[in-house]
Parts: sequence; structure tokens; C-alpha cells
Amino acid sequence: MQTDTLGFARKLLVLGTVPGEENNRVRAVSLVLGDSIIFAATAVAGEPVKLVEVSGNNQSGYVGELLPEPLVVKVTDEFGNGIQGHDVTFRVKSGAAQIVGGDSVRTVQTDSAGEARAQVRLDTTATGTVVVWAEAEHGGTPLSGSPVVFEARPLAAGTAVFEIVSGNDQTGTVGHELPEPLVVRLRDPYGNPHVNWPVQFRVTAGGG
Repeated sequence: MQTDTLGFARKLLVLGTVPGEENNRVRAVSLVLGDSIIFAATAVAGEPVKLVEVSGNNQSGYVGELLPEPLVVKVTDEFGNGIQGHDVTFRVKSGAAQIVGGDSVRTVQTDSAGEARAQVRLDTTATGTVVVWAEAEHGGTPLSGSPVVFEARPLAAGTAVFEIVSGNDQTGTVGHELPEPLVVRLRDPYGNPHVNWPVQFRVTAGGG
């Protein structure tokens, strides 16, 4: 381009899509003198637009304990840059669980990478899927992708109790079945059943 009548040459710069301290640079070169000048500009993240899942979905965990991994989401601008200091609310929508530090609901702020995380502790009842929502908004409008839905499956605790349920101390006629079946149960200390665990019945006396 050419300088104007006052000797000025001007150009507007469109910043790149990645934020950073003075990460945008432009060199202006005088084609007559051969001299050059460097301009520097700092790019910052844009407005919060999206809420995206990072990790922690579809876990399984033992009742009464924390899920193995936290639930993690990210707030980003239109170019996927993380936004720090934005509120994200984690909420137990169904199932028996709590958000650590907030019972069934907790609001946390995103970190320097734009990520927010929550630890979930399962109750002692291993029934049904636990569903947790992560929600965020901007200016009263939910971000794109909000809510992010997490699911977790509670498992009976690893410790097992093996016990007789019914059928002990019966009396019957030789060579015939007893009136009632022999019933045992495998459960955890909270009463949750251990499913698909093998059990073997073996006659040890009497020839039955």
C-alpha cells in the first residue's frame, strides 16, 4: 500500500483465534528505506459460548465411595478457548449420590484452562443409574451444550457377606425332595445383592 498525503500508512489487524500475551505480531517494512517496525498485540478469549464434556461420563463405582474419576466440563468461546472464572453448576438429577462439598447441588468456577470439575460420592443403595447435570449460562441464556449429562452405575460394595436365607433344618422323606429349596444370598454390608456371582451346592453327607 502507499502512504497518504501526510506520509501515513495504516492497516487494521484481525487477531488470530488463540489467546496469548503479545502472541500476534506484524512487521511493517519501508520498501524505499528497507527499514522495518514490529507491532505486537495481545489476544484474549472471547465471550463464553459453549459447555463441553471433558471426562468422567459412564463410570461405575462402589456404593458408599467416590466415583473413580471426577466429572469434568469446559467452558469455551466460539474458537474452543477455555474461559477462566465462569460458574458451572453440577446437579444430581436422579439416583442416590451427592456432589462432594454441596450435597445434591454445587456451583464451581472454571480454572485457568476453562475446566470445572466435581467429585461424586455414591450412596449406599445400589439401585438405578445416577444422573448428574453440569449447567452453565451467560447473560441468562444457557450455553450451547448445556446441560452436559453424566451417568454412573453404582455397584455393590466389594466386601461380601454370604448367608443362609431359608431351607435349613428341614425334615423330609428319604429319596424325595425337601419341601423347600436351599437358599443362600451374597450381599454387601449395606444389603445390596452381588449379581452374577457363582455359587456351588455340594452334598457333603447323607448321600443325597
